[in-house]
Amino acid sequence: MVTMVRWGIQTSSPFPALRHRALRLFWIGSLISGCGVWMQNLALGWLLARMPHSSLLLGLYGFASLAPVLGLSFLGGTLADRADRRRILLATQFVLMFVALGLGALAYWGQINWWQMILAALLTGVALALNSPAYQALLPDLVPREDLAAAVALNSIQFNLARIIGHSLAGFAVAYIGEAGCFLLNALSYIAMIHALLSIRVASQHRRGDEIPFATRAREGLTYLAARPDAIQLILTVACISLLGLPYFFLLPKFGRDVLGADARALGWLTAAVSVGALVGGLLAPSVQRLAGDHNRRGLLVCSGGAFWLCLFGFSMSRNYWLSVGLLTGLGFWLVVTITTVATVLQSTTPTQMRGRVMSVHGIAVNGMAPIGAFLVGAAAEKSSAPIAVAAAAGAGFILCSTVLLVKRRSRCGANSIRSESSLQHLSA
Repeated sequence: MVTMVRWGIQTSSPFPALRHRALRLFWIGSLISGCGVWMQNLALGWLLARMPHSSLLLGLYGFASLAPVLGLSFLGGTLADRADRRRILLATQFVLMFVALGLGALAYWGQINWWQMILAALLTGVALALNSPAYQALLPDLVPREDLAAAVALNSIQFNLARIIGHSLAGFAVAYIGEAGCFLLNALSYIAMIHALLSIRVASQHRRGDEIPFATRAREGLTYLAARPDAIQLILTVACISLLGLPYFFLLPKFGRDVLGADARALGWLTAAVSVGALVGGLLAPSVQRLAGDHNRRGLLVCSGGAFWLCLFGFSMSRNYWLSVGLLTGLGFWLVVTITTVATVLQSTTPTQMRGRVMSVHGIAVNGMAPIGAFLVGAAAEKSSAPIAVAAAAGAGFILCSTVLLVKRRSRCGANSIRSESSLQHLSA
């Protein structure tokens, strides 16, 4: 088995990986359905913003969307290692389509209420908690191993491109066809992903007819991770970013209005800057990984993670609008490089029968920590100010990420005093 001590994977430019038909269908379907999701999110935000107690409702909506990730992602990962991952994705796509159709019908007839939107957010969160591990686990089955880094980068490109396109289209759609039209378009967008999944003829590398109890397989995944300190290090790295690095996004309106004196349109540019940087990061991530070398992925994470925290701290201190736009662009770039590198290493060094459970824990680290971090940083901003809260989070995040990496370095140095470098490289996973 390839060891995570070596972290050796091949990288290439992302777009040639689309020569593989299965990945091409999967990518296009994900892009189209992703555009619909972002359209629906913006339309829901507009509806909730017009209701009494809108701030509380928006916060509740965000929590309901993300909370299932904490509670159900690992169960979804265990399921992805036992059942056909393609069928899991098909089932969740149909659930998401019916939720969107229900929202569209309620909005069209003027019967939609806040609790229905929160319930829809909760159902969507549950579906995504089961969908994401299967999605991540299936991705390496669509391409040869040498194209995996490119496939992961393409996935990041798809996500950020869908967010840019979806938000852009939603502004026009809300104006011309209303929120109900946005929900209907989102429901229709799932047809593209369903068609792609039905057209893909790739084996889902799961345990067929597994007689081991579900709970035992779940514990097996935790035991596997406990024995892989390098995997834990990678997961902790992205968990720190999610907990302390991503909550700034919830405070962007505060920065735009009170710190930078920006209007709503200028605030849109601040938000778009992150997506543009992330899009460029997805395009260049394979090249950056290739330049770093197959045996220096840890050094790449140190540099990209440090650059992310530096951009975040600089943004918190900036009082110039265009400097803030530039810093947010850099932040998005280094965020994607870091997360893409982590995901590529985890997917390429995890056995296919264990990949769903490992990637579900990775998903919890990426998405599940953000609501907790948003609450902590938001409370700190309420007591002090948004710039001070984000600056403190950036400093704490930098220290925590550095500690994770440095502790690992000392561990390797201690091991090297006992064992030779060659024995480390052949350490069994």
